[in-house]
Amino acid sequence: MTGLTVTLSDQLAEIDAAMVLVHDGFVESGFMDPEPSGRRVIPHYLTPGTFFALTHLDGVPIGAMSVIPDGPWGLPSAHAFGDAMAAAAELGPVVEVGSLVVAAEHRSLTRQVVMHQVAGVIRVLHARGDDPVPFITVAPEQARFHTALFGLERFGAERPLYGVPAVGLANRISQVAEHVFLGGTMARRTVAGLVSEPQPRWLRNRLADRAPLPVPEPVGDPGAEDRRDLVSGASGAA
Repeated sequence: MTGLTVTLSDQLAEIDAAMVLVHDGFVESGFMDPEPSGRRVIPHYLTPGTFFALTHLDGVPIGAMSVIPDGPWGLPSAHAFGDAMAAAAELGPVVEVGSLVVAAEHRSLTRQVVMHQVAGVIRVLHARGDDPVPFITVAPEQARFHTALFGLERFGAERPLYGVPAVGLANRISQVAEHVFLGGTMARRTVAGLVSEPQPRWLRNRLADRAPLPVPEPVGDPGAEDRRDLVSGASGAA
């Protein structure tokens, strides 16, 4: 989509903008009371390895998503989904993907924002090399969207989170990528294209290590062999 960009960052400027968006979204949803700072600040955001995916539309921040590994403060939703996260951890190291918000005036773009953010996160987590397990909590009525599009599986029973029903979903990042690449729906093909794009203009890498982000090779793609050299040697976000 023209004008839509995603920045993956652990830098103060982007994190501050993300915390403003998350604060406003959580207040609007009734998950928290307004803070004088106008920002949602939790200790988990200080966990080493935490980063945000911040979406801009024509330079204006409109969406945010956090990726938080386990650390000294645990995972943000462990107080409600601790047993489910422990079960997911049997697959590999768990990272919680959450704080997903889209500014109220841009809710019509939610699907595009989420697909771009998740595509960027897939690239980063896939590049880690240890096959981490993204864990998300969503409203029960949203579970089907995430399982169908990203191949996530349900862990644990439905339970309250921030006072509303929620379910936990997770899978290895390698399985998420494979599910996306093998998909026949337009949405999965769109995400696969974003994940496999060798030099995406829509994606910026502001993570501290700024390591090149390898492009996950399409699985089960008839043209994969022809593109093997291009994909395996390409870097991701600049």
